[in-house]
Amino acid sequence: MFEFLATVQFPDGPAGFMGIPGAVFSVVGWLYNGIGSYGVAIILFTLLLRLVLIPLDFGTKYFTKKNAIRMAEIKPEEEALKEAHADDPLALQRARSALYKKHGAGMGGFCLFTILNLALTMMIFFSVFSALNGISNYNVNQQFIRLQAVHAHHYTYNSGDLSGGGYAPLLDSDGDFVYEDDNGTPVRVYISFRDAINAEYNATRTGFLWVHNIWRPDTWAQRTLSWSQFRNAVDGVQGSVLLYDSDGYRIDSADRAAHRAELQVIYNQIFNATYGIDQTGRGWNGMLFLILLAAATTYVSMIINAKTMQKTKATKENAKKEVEVGYSIRRVKNQSADGQQAEKLPSIDPASATKIMKFIMPVVMIGFTIGATAALAIYIIAGAVFMTGISLLNNFLVEKLIKHQENKRKVRDAVEGGDDTVVTINPHAKYFRRSGKKKS
Repeated sequence: MFEFLATVQFPDGPAGFMGIPGAVFSVVGWLYNGIGSYGVAIILFTLLLRLVLIPLDFGTKYFTKKNAIRMAEIKPEEEALKEAHADDPLALQRARSALYKKHGAGMGGFCLFTILNLALTMMIFFSVFSALNGISNYNVNQQFIRLQAVHAHHYTYNSGDLSGGGYAPLLDSDGDFVYEDDNGTPVRVYISFRDAINAEYNATRTGFLWVHNIWRPDTWAQRTLSWSQFRNAVDGVQGSVLLYDSDGYRIDSADRAAHRAELQVIYNQIFNATYGIDQTGRGWNGMLFLILLAAATTYVSMIINAKTMQKTKATKENAKKEVEVGYSIRRVKNQSADGQQAEKLPSIDPASATKIMKFIMPVVMIGFTIGATAALAIYIIAGAVFMTGISLLNNFLVEKLIKHQENKRKVRDAVEGGDDTVVTINPHAKYFRRSGKKKS
């Protein structure tokens, strides 16, 4: 599928990407063709992506919760095995594996979905990051090609002198002269270079909400690129003005230095503060709102994940209390050679790790968005919002499904156990339970 999507024509030119970045590049371009707004296209693409990933998120949550219930239920038996095989680690491992297999517990399904989810999430994020940078550089190149055409028209008409206003006949989108009626006589309409270049700049720039140009950060960054920034951005773009002339012919390597020097002169004239791009191309590109929103939505998403972990832990504790009757819950103490209690290595609590991550991830997102394009911030915000809604829906569905399965299992166990079960009582135990062992 990705190979097919990577061949889809991007607006006004080929994508130049392959694999997943090429798919992202092409799908966003296809959405832009139908909508006309890159900001909205990125939001819709994010929604489609999250919908595709719903089964993976559901599977991760389902196996996490189900495994927590099973592990809690067999905890007393596992503790008993630890005591019974305290001096034989190999026998303990075999007995534990048999116990897990008997009750359908273990970390297999949980780890598989978790690792797959994490790997796919990271791969998609960096693919989107790469694709959005590619779209940004492509648009910067395409915009300059159109600005260069306006510059060439006025530069040629004024014999290379634009300082006097650079007036030239106005051309329509087809390159034909524009006329107006002067007492029945059609006369050409003339426009200054400044008005013409600013009109073309505003027609080709990509703004969204308060952001002047979404291919620049939503910060104090200048709205337009310096020559060095422009050169670095378009150097590897397919059809780059640094490699091809205005007629589409590739520049020989021996002539590229002179060609780039000439382009730099044109670039500086186009973005000249006196007679080129006016204040619409200067000043802050944004107001930091997207960056703050990216951090806030990520934090909220992490809060919901933390609450999910707490609910899973509570379910685990409830299940543990139900099955602990009949077994003595003793702490397994690590003994040193002289009989003194040895200090246990600290274990990592997933809920505690989530609490830490909910503060780290927003900072990471600020770091990403403050130096990247506003388009990436839009993707991160939309992804966090959609993922929060999908996560809540999946949590609800998982709760319902597992509750239904557990009720069926309890009914089945009750029917199969009947009156053939015996009660095992350990006078030294804190809790007692019905063992479920049938009479012989």
